[in-house]
Amino acid sequence: MNALQIEDRGLLIPPEYLSGLSHQVRVRPIKGGIIIECEDQAEARDALQAMVERLRLAAADDAFDPAEIALLVDAVRDERASHR
Repeated sequence: MNALQIEDRGLLIPPEYLSGLSHQVRVRPIKGGIIIECEDQAEARDALQAMVERLRLAAADDAFDPAEIALLVDAVRDERASHR
């Protein structure tokens, strides 16, 4: 297996490092690095991130209602199931 190489233009990642990922690969920068993932993983992570944000907003509300949170979780699950 070829080694990763730091080049003037960035990091050179040999193709064998990406074997096993689908043809649709998403690359995005993060603090201190990058994320390389297949489209399905990216969509699942995005859906989870959106669900966590919606739950944070609901929990931050002064009128915290556990039943409302449960409905929101169910709605997110239904939304994710419809995208499969």
